[in-house]
Amino acid sequence: MTEVIQDYDNQKYEIYGALIVAEIEREGIPWENEQEVQGLMLEMLDSTSVTRLSDRGATVLNCYAERGFKIIRSEIPAPPQLGEFLEQYYDLLLEVDQGY
Repeated sequence: MTEVIQDYDNQKYEIYGALIVAEIEREGIPWENEQEVQGLMLEMLDSTSVTRLSDRGATVLNCYAERGFKIIRSEIPAPPQLGEFLEQYYDLLLEVDQGY
């Protein structure tokens, strides 16, 4: 990843925060363990990178994006209208939140 997609640039830190939270939870790191949380953050972020992500961070973020895209493609048929897609997407997010 050489740069942040312009459409997401204003939200990149929210996206990175969600990435870090997801990885902390996926790896089962206790929130009280500040050293492990900080270590994971240092693995994911790189202040010298244009995107502010390390290579590992970019790879993991792309994995989440790819998996999300595959879920959307498999669960939501191509709708004729944007509104219908958004309704189906919202319903899918509720399902995922409840333990897909």
